[in-house]
Amino acid sequence: MFRKLLLACGALLGLSSMASATPFIGLDDPAGCDNAQWIGVSTTSGVVSLPVNTNGGGVFCLYNAMLGSGDPSFDGGDQPIIDLKLQTTATITGHSATDDWGIDCSSTFFTDPHPEDHPYNPAAVGTCAVNYDPTSKLLSIEFTANPAFLDQDEGQSPGETDTEAGEDEGIPQLPAGCTSPTSSEGCDAGKGIFYVNLDDNNDLHTDTGSWGSIGVTSMDITQLNGVNLPEPSAIIPFGMGLLLLAGFARRRAARRG
Repeated sequence: MFRKLLLACGALLGLSSMASATPFIGLDDPAGCDNAQWIGVSTTSGVVSLPVNTNGGGVFCLYNAMLGSGDPSFDGGDQPIIDLKLQTTATITGHSATDDWGIDCSSTFFTDPHPEDHPYNPAAVGTCAVNYDPTSKLLSIEFTANPAFLDQDEGQSPGETDTEAGEDEGIPQLPAGCTSPTSSEGCDAGKGIFYVNLDDNNDLHTDTGSWGSIGVTSMDITQLNGVNLPEPSAIIPFGMGLLLLAGFARRRAARRG
């Protein structure tokens, strides 16, 4: 009987430790993203859905797919990601806005944990804002760079190799001439690529997180640089509409000819 009580107490303690784990999300430089299935994000890519695995976590390797001139006079290029919002539905109890709804988030691109290292403005850093609506159960997590740090560089030469990690400047473009991390040699060197980590304690090796404990099945990137990304269902009709307009224009031109 005593042994059964010990086992029951052990099971309850195990459940309690699981329930008290903190869901974590991190945006960081791409360690461990070698030979990855890369996901491009841009203001025209549409909503990007990152499915939570059966262990409640997951690591996803992404890159800034916005194509500008890559002006090397600004080490982030002319199309950096300075604002990135993720959203999902969740069931959160026992927390409030005062403790960020029980969510832990960090990013070497947006929320440097050591702002005192900045020679520019150590009092002003990027932010990670957590918002939750208990009625709709919509959870939003938004990373925002500090505009004061844009076009700054901490001891590194602007251009092809500086990843901007730890500088609160956001996520730069890929090196000039790269359209993806695999488009040519050197495009996966680090600049413009990042990961989203949903594993507890920012651990890249456990593949286990606590998002399942609050009912999260996917984390969706819904906004970049203040632009709401269209749902895939909205992109397809828009593309079909363009094709129809093009076909109508060709038929009209043919009749006139």
